[in-house]
Amino acid sequence: MQSGSLNIAARTLGASGWRTFMSVTLPLSRPPIVVGMTLAMMEVVNDLGAVQYFGVNSITAIIYSTWINRSDFGGAAQLAVTVVLVIGLLIVAEQHARRHRVYLANRDSRVPPVRTRLRGGRALVALLYCSVLLGLGFVLPVGDLLYLALRRLTPDSFVLTFTALVPTVTLAFFGALVTVVIGFFAARQTSGRASGASKGAIRLATLGYAIPGTVLALGLLQPLGQADLWFNRLTMALAGWRPGLILSGSMAALVYVYAIRFLAVSHSTLDAAMRKRGNSMLDAGRVLGARGLGLLLRVDLPTLTPAILTAATLVFVEIVKELPATLLLRPLGVDTLATVVYSSASVSLFAEAAMPALFIVLAGLIPVILATQIGNRRKV
Repeated sequence: MQSGSLNIAARTLGASGWRTFMSVTLPLSRPPIVVGMTLAMMEVVNDLGAVQYFGVNSITAIIYSTWINRSDFGGAAQLAVTVVLVIGLLIVAEQHARRHRVYLANRDSRVPPVRTRLRGGRALVALLYCSVLLGLGFVLPVGDLLYLALRRLTPDSFVLTFTALVPTVTLAFFGALVTVVIGFFAARQTSGRASGASKGAIRLATLGYAIPGTVLALGLLQPLGQADLWFNRLTMALAGWRPGLILSGSMAALVYVYAIRFLAVSHSTLDAAMRKRGNSMLDAGRVLGARGLGLLLRVDLPTLTPAILTAATLVFVEIVKELPATLLLRPLGVDTLATVVYSSASVSLFAEAAMPALFIVLAGLIPVILATQIGNRRKV
């Protein structure tokens, strides 16, 4: 989102392309680079299946083993608190390091970034680089999964996959819906005239993405269980009936965890879109007589449709492949595609895990393609 005028000014002053990149483009890109690295670090910390398969004693795997295998809830809680504190300190330290620096450079739409057409050897190197990324990151693993799935293609594998597909899509749909709705109203507060305390509370709520799913499950299991206990006591006193574990033993607990875990994804996407749009369109709607729900339905939501679709798609894909929290909080007898893959791979049944793994890829690709198509039609 940097303005092309910055690079043009540097080139006009005699800087080469490489020096312009190192002296102008790269320093101004520090905030998004740090955000990308932070997101990657959080994903690595949250990972459970791959680290257990490769025998790496990551903190998430240790928390899971301490809780499930050793039945040491207190020890797992201590490790979880340590993870949260370390991640929080890293985020605060990075923000403190750039507290006196200004990175804001408004992009001038009249001066788009300069696009250089590569030729000869440079074009070949760029093509090879992108091809290697595509091959190693998508073609090779998906091709191997497809080979394993076709080699052990049986009716039982289809039944197992589709049995897990229904709860996976259901959880992802409702989780994305709840998370985007909360993220939308939270973004309206942070981009509007809300008080500093309200904006601080919302920013604090979006830190859930920094907390691994295992830690969230550990922190919410006891409060949800206590809420179930109080509710059962209430229904027993009023009607002589116990509904059972309606929170900690149902999909509601998973949707709750997903909303906490991925609120940052929804909020950041919608907040950026609202700031880019500005308030002029909303002010124009108010001048023309639109108020309240009418303004929301006729102006606010339509102008944010691409961002809403993007946020919903990102959250949907994240939920489809989420494993740690789902593994710990899923109701009895309910399996998602991620838990089926984990259960099969943990006992070295890789062929049985191939078909559900392919459907995880498809479940992530299809909404991305649909959202992109809808967004392109709206731009036209």
